[in-house]
This record gives sequence, C-alpha cells and structure tokens, in this order.
Amino acid sequence: MVRRMDSNWTIDADMLPDGIVWLNSSGKILRANKTFCRWNHTTMRELEGVEFFELLHLLERQQARWRWRHEFLEQDRDISFQAPLDDATNTTLY
Repeated sequence: MVRRMDSNWTIDADMLPDGIVWLNSSGKILRANKTFCRWNHTTMRELEGVEFFELLHLLERQQARWRWRHEFLEQDRDISFQAPLDDATNTTLY
C-alpha cells in the first residue's frame, strides 16, 4: 500500500517476505524494506530518491505511472503494484 509512513509499521515491514516501498508524491523512493533492497541487489541508501517506476519492467512502467497519477494522486486512494522488476521477471511487487 502507498500511504503515509508510520514508524512502527516501518520496523515491522523489514520482517516481511514481501518487498515494500514508501514513495513521495513524485513517485521517488523514500524508504524500502530489506526484502525490496535484496530483490534489487542494493541498499536503502542507493534506492533513496530513485524513481520507483524505473525499477519496473519496461512494459509495466506506463501503466504503473498512470495508476500512480490517477488513482493515488488525483483520487487519494491507496494502491498497490504487482509488476515484474526490470531485471527479475519472475519477481512480483505488492
């Protein structure tokens, strides 16, 4: 889910097997849990400020950006993405 960050939930998110990211209103990564960092073979420091959509497979980027603009920013709805990462086509984000 994409919503406001909660410090208690942030700590718990690092224990989950799912990759989770927190984004700002521009779609840039504010924080990612340990699983998401591991999926991307990177650290939180390297992911911070990266546009989330650039990590998605090329075919998924346009749809994800549209959903971000129309569902989250314009309608203030919670959203989740399920899409393959650019370098791991079998990996799913929720």
